[in-house]
Amino acid sequence: MKRKILLKGLMLFLLLSPVFSDDDKEEPLFFSDYWWIVKTSRAAVGPGPNHFSSDGVQENSRGIELEIRKQQGRWRSGEIFTLDHFGYGTHSLLFSIPEPLDSNAVFGFFLYNSDEPPFYNEIDFEAARWGVAENPPFSFTLQPYAVPGNSLAFYAEEAGEYLCRIAWQSEEILFTLSDETGRILLQWAYRGDAIPVDTESRIHLNLWLFQGRPPAGDGGLRVQVFSYKYEPNI
Repeated sequence: MKRKILLKGLMLFLLLSPVFSDDDKEEPLFFSDYWWIVKTSRAAVGPGPNHFSSDGVQENSRGIELEIRKQQGRWRSGEIFTLDHFGYGTHSLLFSIPEPLDSNAVFGFFLYNSDEPPFYNEIDFEAARWGVAENPPFSFTLQPYAVPGNSLAFYAEEAGEYLCRIAWQSEEILFTLSDETGRILLQWAYRGDAIPVDTESRIHLNLWLFQGRPPAGDGGLRVQVFSYKYEPNI
């Protein structure tokens, strides 16, 4: 009974929200012990802007695959976000990039609170080269990203699978990117003024096109996500 009530509430949310199109009638995804909403859009919306489609989010035996696809002459991106809200604690994502991403593709794992403009308490990990093939492929960021010291772009050794951890505390956010064995590829401790206070943020996962540009053709357009885990601070 509780599940039916939850699903009815979720579908009402989907139908009333202007960001979702009328063809999104599927139940929300249940993945890694949480309910996730699939973002779809009638028009191009942020980030990008992009058109988002449920076709860009595929369930498989290993988890969730995000993909950028061309359909009916239009590029469509994939995004999911949690129904639940989260705050201080460690947020971990296990994923793989089967081949280097296209230089116009952006994979994001981030916390976001839509009730806290203008920067939405956003905390980001991104795999992206932002339209320039020679750019570092990874970054950790606190918004606003343009403030010196709020972002770190870096190169890292290629791994079959990556584990990204965002350990969010009141005075520090510790970002860690490791390989599947736990070997740390890069770690960054941020202690600046952009640390959000404990807030009800959702987890977002997306794969989209930078500035809405078509793919550059120099890499892949898909990311496999195996698991997400949240460990609250004790």
